[in-house]
Amino acid sequence: MLNWIINIFRGDRNFGGRHKDWGKVRKRHISTYPMCSVCGKKKTFRNNDVHHIIPFQVDSFKELDMDNLLTLCRDHHLLFGHLNYWKSWNTNVKEDSRYFNIKIFQRP
Repeated sequence: MLNWIINIFRGDRNFGGRHKDWGKVRKRHISTYPMCSVCGKKKTFRNNDVHHIIPFQVDSFKELDMDNLLTLCRDHHLLFGHLNYWKSWNTNVKEDSRYFNIKIFQRP
């Protein structure tokens, strides 16, 4: 909460919203990593989601950190990124998505 207040007074946030550069960072991440980290699908009609490994509400300084981002399709964003509950988050999402990606692509 304190970081959120500090960012407002620094002027780099919209009141309660995303950082002014979030759209550019998201677009760059999706263009570099367009496929879901779990299933490997690339959405054509609607882009995949960009998941924050550490939610920006928890640490606003991680919002634009490329190392804190992971591409997930909408279904896997909820399941792997938030453990099927949007208010939660998975601290092992990178490892879990990598593990299941291997399982999916090596299935008989």
